[in-house]
Amino acid sequence: MSVEEFCHSVWTHMLDTYSPLTLAVFGSLVVQTGSYVVCSLPSLVFQLLPFMDKYRIQSVSKKPTAADHLECLKLVFFSHFGIFYPLAFALYYVFGLGDLPMAWETMPRWHKILGKLVLAMIIEDTWHYFMHRTLHHKSIYGQIHKIHHNFSAPFSFAAEYAHPIETAILGFGFFLPLIFLCDHLMFFWCWLALRTGQACDSHSGYNVWNPLWLLPFYGGKSFVFSGADLL
Repeated sequence: MSVEEFCHSVWTHMLDTYSPLTLAVFGSLVVQTGSYVVCSLPSLVFQLLPFMDKYRIQSVSKKPTAADHLECLKLVFFSHFGIFYPLAFALYYVFGLGDLPMAWETMPRWHKILGKLVLAMIIEDTWHYFMHRTLHHKSIYGQIHKIHHNFSAPFSFAAEYAHPIETAILGFGFFLPLIFLCDHLMFFWCWLALRTGQACDSHSGYNVWNPLWLLPFYGGKSFVFSGADLL
């Protein structure tokens, strides 16, 4: 059995087993939460391995503590259960997420998905850049964006540590390219996983190669912590 035949079999079985509601809502939540956890774990493991210290962007003395992780996850859990999960149902019932094509026959080929993902990142990154600079303005920084900078030492789990208003503002950038590019549930899942993974990578605190570096113009954590994201 070829790779394509195997993927076809798995996808068809999934469609036959689960309803559009389950796939669009709970499937998307699994993709987002799973990507967040999986892509954040390397940063956590690296902190426990002394030989990885040479790849840290900041001084080793600034490693995040267990208390930092606990405080971070408290707000992240609130964001997931108070924002992300209700939003998933809103996307289904209000914005038509369940109306997206799901059949294998209508799924775009991998190279088309890849091309659109690159375009989606450019669109989202443009929104993120200008909104991020706005959030750093002294008139609102202390009320909103300062929360995201509570930890002086970056770690991947802190990628989603933010004020709910900031989550909404920057989150709009995630949905912006979907208006023009999303034509299948698979693309939505790929974009969800990619954007989540990219956020975790850019906050990891370690300059270690990963597949995201293959994307054109990808700056990653070296750019984020060079100070280029600040006013």
